[in-house]
Amino acid sequence: MGGEFGAAVRERVRRARLAWEEAVGGGDVFEIAVARGELDEALWVAREHGVETGPERGGRSADGVADEGLDE
Repeated sequence: MGGEFGAAVRERVRRARLAWEEAVGGGDVFEIAVARGELDEALWVAREHGVETGPERGGRSADGVADEGLDE
């Protein structure tokens, strides 16, 4: 999906990914959980509307299996 909506969704995902990476780097479990929730929601919106966001980095993959950082 293109246009302004698609661009806004991609920007939301980009910002949520950055916030999650910063939270993981800071090590605060609450901040990690909040940032992860925002990222999951942003990715859900993207999927629901067919907006490509690129591969997910870190955290949980689409199948729910933990990658680096979240379950340490």
